[in-house]
Amino acid sequence: MGDLSPMYTNDHGELWKYVPLAIQDSSWLQARSFFVILFFIIWGFILSNIFTGQIVDAFASIRDDKRQMDQDTNSKCLVCSIDRFVLDQESDMGFEHHVAADHNPL
Repeated sequence: MGDLSPMYTNDHGELWKYVPLAIQDSSWLQARSFFVILFFIIWGFILSNIFTGQIVDAFASIRDDKRQMDQDTNSKCLVCSIDRFVLDQESDMGFEHHVAADHNPL
C-alpha cells in the first residue's frame, strides 16, 4: 500500500528505466535558473518591502501634516495668526470669543 511502482512499470519492474540520470547538463541553463530564482527572491523580499515602506511613510507624512493643521487651528487665529496665549492674556473675552465673533471663518 502506498507503492506507486505498479502505476509506472510493466510486469518486469522497469520503474527506473524512465527516471532521467541528470536533470540538466548545461551550465548556462543552470546559471540562468539560479539568477531567475535570485531575482524573485530579491524582488519578493527586499524590493516589495521597500515599496511598502515608502507607502507607509507617505501616509505617516500626511497624518503629521493633518495633526499640524489641527494644532494650528486650535492654537492660532485663522485670520490674523495671533497665538491663543496672547489673545487669552491680552483680551478680556479670550481666544474663543475672538475666533467666534471677530474673525469667524464661516
